[in-house]
Formats: sequence, C-alpha cells, structure tokens
Amino acid sequence: MKVFAETDRIILREIVMEDAPAMFEMDSDPEVHRYLGKNPVKTITQVEDYISFIRKQYIDYGIGRWAIVDKATSEFVGWGGLKYRTDTVIGHTGFYEVGYRLLRKFWGRGYATESARASVKYAFEELNLDAVYAMASVENAASRNALLKTGLKITAQLDHEGIPCDWFEITKGDWNKQNSIRQALSGDAPKIAQLIIAAMDDLALQFSGAAEPLGAIPLFQHFAGLRGNQYSYEHVLVYQDKDGVCGMICGYDGADLESLRKPFLDYIRTESGIVLDPESETQKGEYYIDSLSVAPDQQGKGIAKKLIHALIGKARSLGHTNVGLLVNAHNPKAKKLYLNLGFVVVNERKFMGGDYFHMQYRL
Repeated sequence: MKVFAETDRIILREIVMEDAPAMFEMDSDPEVHRYLGKNPVKTITQVEDYISFIRKQYIDYGIGRWAIVDKATSEFVGWGGLKYRTDTVIGHTGFYEVGYRLLRKFWGRGYATESARASVKYAFEELNLDAVYAMASVENAASRNALLKTGLKITAQLDHEGIPCDWFEITKGDWNKQNSIRQALSGDAPKIAQLIIAAMDDLALQFSGAAEPLGAIPLFQHFAGLRGNQYSYEHVLVYQDKDGVCGMICGYDGADLESLRKPFLDYIRTESGIVLDPESETQKGEYYIDSLSVAPDQQGKGIAKKLIHALIGKARSLGHTNVGLLVNAHNPKAKKLYLNLGFVVVNERKFMGGDYFHMQYRL
C-alpha cells in the first residue's frame, strides 16, 4: 500500500477494500453524518462502492481520499487527504479539496487537524498546487476549527446540497508565510526566551537562580533581545506558523564561544551573585547548535528537522565544514534524531554536571 504522508501519530495511505468494515462502522453512525445530510449508509456494499470510486480517482487523477491510520495501534481512524473536484463550486472548477471523516471514538483528539495539515503540506510541497479548498457545515464547530487551525480562511458561504456551509481557502503563498523559517528579530525575544528555557530545562535554573522555569524568562528574554551574546536573536532562526513563533534554533561559530558567553556570565555574577565557570561546549572548527526547541503543541510535525536543515544551510553558506552540538546522554530520542539526520558521535563530554555526546555533521 502506498503511503502518501505521515506525522508522529498517523500514516496517510491509500484506501483499500480491506478498510470496508471500519469505514462501514464510521459511515453507518448517524452522529458521523449529523452535518452531512443525515444520510448514513445502510449496507457494507455502499462502502465498497465508495472505495471503488476512490480507487478509480487514484487512477484518473493521481489523488483521492486517504486512510488515516494510527501508527501506534495500526487502527483505521477515518479518511482524510485530497480530492480532485471537476464540478463547479463558487466559480471554481477543477480544484483540490481537503477533507476528513473520523470514527466517533477518535473525535476530539486532534486527528482531523493533523490529517488536514499533512494533506495541505502534501498539496503544496509535493503536488506544487496553487491553492486548496474545503467546505464545512456552519453548524459543525469541530470541523470548522480543524480547518482554521490548519491555516485555511473562510472566504464565502454557500448552500451545498441543502446544507449551509462555509467555504475555506488557502494559497501556497499563505501556507509558506504561515509555515516558514526566518532570521529572528529583537521583537522575538519573549518567545525565544520561553523556547530556550524549555530546551535547557534545569540548566536555565542554574544560570538564573530561579526556583522554577518561569522565573528564568526575564534573564533570557533580556539577552535574547540584545546583540553580542550567545543567546542573541542575531544567532537565532525561528519557525513561525499562523499563530506566530513556535520553534527556534540558536547557533554560532564555535570559535566565538568565550566572547559570546562572557557578557552573560558577567551579568549573572554582577546582578545575581551567581558565579559559574562552565566547561567549553564547543570550539574552533565547528558551527555550534547551542539550543533547539519546538513548542510542545507543535512537536511531531517535523519542525525540528526543518530548523536543523536551515541552520546547516546557514553554516554552509558561511564557509563552515562542520556543525556540532551536545546531546544529553540520557536523551536517546534526541540522539536518534541527530543520527538519522547524519550526525555522528565524535566524543563524550561533561557539561554543567551532566553527561553529553558531542556530535558533528560534516558539510
């Protein structure tokens, strides 16, 4: 079976006839059809006919609805994906529509939004489409919210087969603006600080003397908004979606570590009486990834990988031959991520009382 897309939780694959029992369970449920004309299927033959229709669309148009499968359990969650429409709706003919339909037991768990985002991403990044459209009943708040969270905007209303619906659109330009990596600005300092602290965990408390993470925000926000230090916005790339900055990566020339670190260490000694002499995290000969962080509600979407690739590209453009980082020896998931991206372990290091692997990526 062909897999079209996947996220941390789901796989989007072609629908096959073996999915008929689960699809019948879904489409025979009156609640599932509450906003779809209240016409649930009566027999599994109707579902089998629909699957045949979808598979014909794969042949005719190279696209069609996909099965949403839970990666952890292999359960059929519902269908999602894209559909090529040849009819005319609000002046649009020959357009691609994103949609989803889930078994009731999977409602309220974010699968619709996750499926829709993966589908729209596929539309723009794999099919190179100019726009994607969708419809949802004006009374179906959950479906409307999933589309809005995906980044689509309501541009019109229509009557579709007797059902008042909102018409949603998103262009490739909008998608790229909503899901882009850019150089950080000084105004991003508050969000950079929150993300750095999340990445540092207990280290942030050691540097700030705070009793809990929120107490460390003012310190890191201060330095993130300034130039000439290791946490400065000038060393940061941020990932932003439609709701704002949700990921960051901070990197700089390892040869500059001491000069970039000094303003920060001097400040905490003078202002808070915290005297620290941490080991060197990096050295001349590598572009160093100081910190990488993605907001908890945005994890599992490949944002960290995109940020790493972007920083590797930046390092290459600056003439570096190695990109380095430290990964906690007790964080096998992070180590695996870097190994999969092509980093290798070059040695082990102690840093601020912890054990770390020093890893590098050769450019």
